[in-house]
Amino acid sequence: MADANRSQTVLGPDCKISGDLVLENDAVIEGRFSGTLRVSGTLEVAESAVIEGMVLAGALVLSGQAVADVVAERSVELTPGASMRGRVYTGQLSVADGADFEGGIHIGPRALDAAADLIDAASAGDSAGPSVQTSGETADAVLQRRRPRGLGNGHRPVTNGAGHE
Repeated sequence: MADANRSQTVLGPDCKISGDLVLENDAVIEGRFSGTLRVSGTLEVAESAVIEGMVLAGALVLSGQAVADVVAERSVELTPGASMRGRVYTGQLSVADGADFEGGIHIGPRALDAAADLIDAASAGDSAGPSVQTSGETADAVLQRRRPRGLGNGHRPVTNGAGHE
């Protein structure tokens, strides 16, 4: 559960992100993510979410699906209905009845040492800087498509008190 004093980023169910994403707080993923995801706090993966790639987090609560290698400093929790495929490196692991896990596990105080190669590989991707791709379109193209018809400049017509331009 997220700490009430920390900010939280929520990526809703309509989000589909691929690339490298770094969040310096707690996060909730409800959509799809593919790539390398770094969350300094607790990452909650909702039932509707699908994660693929690599996750580095303070803690992970998985309720959705993950095909990923996970490095979580504090803990990993798989809730009922969660599905996890990959390697897990963490200080503590909790797998609820009804959760599905297939992969390798390194638990305990030396788990992060065992994950050193994964952490190094994720850090090597930092040389180009973080990148986020949300769609193949530019932001201007998305905004233009969403702009109401007849308001091409994005502004409402100025009217006098009688409703005339």
